[in-house]
Amino acid sequence: MKRTITEDEEQAYRLCHHDFAGFNIAEAAKIMKVAPETVRLLLKSLRAKVPQLFPILTHRQHLVYWLYVIKGLSQQKIAIYLNTTQSNIWNLLNRAKKKGMPILKPTALFRYTITYKDWMGKYIAYKF
Repeated sequence: MKRTITEDEEQAYRLCHHDFAGFNIAEAAKIMKVAPETVRLLLKSLRAKVPQLFPILTHRQHLVYWLYVIKGLSQQKIAIYLNTTQSNIWNLLNRAKKKGMPILKPTALFRYTITYKDWMGKYIAYKF
């Protein structure tokens, strides 16, 4: 089976992607012992071959995205937690959105919870 991406492209991706090491391009270039421009070119080539592997967020963007979208914290609470301003959090979320990440409203993933109330008893067809 022919490999579509090179080992160097895979290494650059794993070093830079937020789900793996999360290094910036300069740090990844030092680890790979190449110039930063080489890492940029490897990532550009990889994006042309396999666009579904992108976007790549910075460590800070990924942290803010995770706290806002997955954990459901408000921008104000994230700013307090990370000891920064609320406008900085807004900017980080906008950069992630421009890179292609879906920005949902906080707690959109965990809004509904199944509950049982006593008045529902007469509507249950089968009780466990």
